[in-house]
Amino acid sequence: MIRIRTIIIILVVCWLIFGVIWRFIASSFIWGFMFVLMLFATACGVIAIRQKIRGNKNRDLRLL
Repeated sequence: MIRIRTIIIILVVCWLIFGVIWRFIASSFIWGFMFVLMLFATACGVIAIRQKIRGNKNRDLRLL
């Protein structure tokens, strides 16, 4: 789980950095690249959350 969290943190940081760059250099290419990065980071977040929920359910069932 630590690896997935670090990947999500890196993606969010990159998205924020590109957001700052986009403010200085407003071009459609960077905007499109930012949008793709945002979608990718969101998808990774959703997948990680689903895996966490599945893992927690499995752990709870094993404990019971």
